[in-house]
Order: sequence, then structure tokens, then C-alpha cells
Amino acid sequence: MNPQFPGPRAGNALLGFRGSQFFGFSFELLLIELAYFLIVFGVCLIVYLKTRELYSISQHRGLFHFRNIFLFFGVAYFFRLVQVLNFLSQETLDLGLGRGFFPFVMPVVSFFSTMALLSLLMSVLTRNIDSNVKRVDYTLYAIAFVSSLVVFATRSENIMMAIQTIILAVSVLFLFVEPSEKTRKRLFSPNRVTYLLLAVLWIVNLLAFSRAMLSLEFKLLLYCISAAVFISVLLRVQKRLPPNAKKTKPS
Repeated sequence: MNPQFPGPRAGNALLGFRGSQFFGFSFELLLIELAYFLIVFGVCLIVYLKTRELYSISQHRGLFHFRNIFLFFGVAYFFRLVQVLNFLSQETLDLGLGRGFFPFVMPVVSFFSTMALLSLLMSVLTRNIDSNVKRVDYTLYAIAFVSSLVVFATRSENIMMAIQTIILAVSVLFLFVEPSEKTRKRLFSPNRVTYLLLAVLWIVNLLAFSRAMLSLEFKLLLYCISAAVFISVLLRVQKRLPPNAKKTKPS
């Protein structure tokens, strides 16, 4: 996902938001951000824990990368919330970590969100790549780390979005390149629908976190669409889990 990285005292325009203000502070924005974070983080955590037992039994690398999608998305959203709260605290109480905080948050969010998209790509490519080799995982971390360094050096979220757009486009491309005759006959198989929903999720969040001036109503609409997609993915994962895995509570 691609959050923006406003500087302190830059105004809510850099958050892509226009709403009711009180001493430069938008209570609506705070409530929306907190509610959205709880939904996103909650869904990511549930999916990650719900699939834990299944992965421990199967050790399937595709499931390993699929679980990591939600792990890294959840962490990325956590740091984005920290960024937003820091900005709002400076707007209201002149507190926070200051302008120097944002250049360091940007590459951190870039790293984890890029890892989420790389995990999506690897989940799609599992059948075509021997991902049991450890160097594949190291390569993913290296790509995300280098991209975050580039983002840190340039202080440009546009570069981050460009890198992640390429990864997403490649993922969607390979999603429809299947060697199996069975999957060719089913253009929208359950797996494909789930991955396409994740792609839609990224696109919606790209719009929501852009620097464009957005009304409260439109931003809320984008968040509602994103939350609905998250919940839809959760329900699809829940439906495809074995009965025992559904009933098992995380220890």
C-alpha cells in the first residue's frame, strides 16, 4: 500500500483531506483513520493466524507467501498510522517527533508494503519457481530493502508507487499465465478472484492515500470500499479453510 508522507504543519491538504477543522485538527480524519486501521490490521491478523495451522501441516510455499501478504500489509499500515498520529499531534499540541521523523517513516512503510506485494507475486509464481531455495526469500528482502533505500535517498513517494505498480502489474500478468488446462477453462478461479481482489485493494488505497485534495465523503467512500474488499478476502479465506482449521483457536 502507498501512504503519503506529509511534513509537519503542512496542513491537511497533504493528507489529501478537506473536512471540519478545529485549531488545524480534523476529528473526522482521526476517527476515520483509527477505524480504518483497526479493520485493516484486524483482518490481516485474523487471516495470518487462521492459516497458521494449515501452513504448519502443509509447509506449502504458496501459502507461506500468501500469509506474508497480510503480515507485511498489517505492519505497513501500523507505521502509516504512527505517521498520521504524529502529524495530527503536531497540528493540535505542537508535539510529535518533528519534521525529521517523516523521511525515516517513508522507507519503512515502503519496505513493508513492497514486501507485501512481492509476497503476492511469489504466491502467484509458486508453481513456476522453486521457492524452497532460501536465496529466493533473501532476494525478496534485498529488493524491498534496495527500493526503500532509493525512496529514502530521493524522498519521493512517486518512485515507491512506480516500483510497486510494476510489481503489481507483473503479478496480475502471471496470474493469468497458468500451465494447467483446468485453470485455463476457468478464467476466474477462486484463487484468481482472491488475488484480483488484493490488486483492487492496492489500487483503491493508492487513490485514498494520494496527495489529491479529497473531500471527507469521497475519502470515506474509498475507505469503505477498501474495508469491504479486506473483509471479502477474509471471508473467502475462511470459506476455503478445512473445517478443523476454522475451529482451531490460535494459541
